Amino acid sequence: VNYFGRVYYSAIVMPTTPYDPTLYSPGFAVANLALRKGLVDFGDKGGLELRLDVNNLFNKLYWYGTGAVSRTPSGGGGGGNAAGYYMPGRNFYLGLAYNY
Repeated sequence: VNYFGRVYYSAIVMPTTPYDPTLYSPGFAVANLALRKGLVDFGDKGGLELRLDVNNLFNKLYWYGTGAVSRTPSGGGGGGNAAGYYMPGRNFYLGLAYNY
């Protein structure tokens, strides 16, 4: 689990805007899951490993702030957050790795 705390934006980040405690990116936690299974061991020459990763396991909607003045993640009205980039929902990675 990765936790990222609330980020407030100030005049240092946005020189044309005075400090406003209502402009922030909210904190969030994102859970990821990684499974590894050794398939073949070649001794001194390494081995094959099957990998499965599930990122954003609970499909949380979250975004990273950019420091731009806005009231929603997309830059529209209402809310109380700094503008930001939405992060991907649940996604999967399946791979085969050769470790030596």
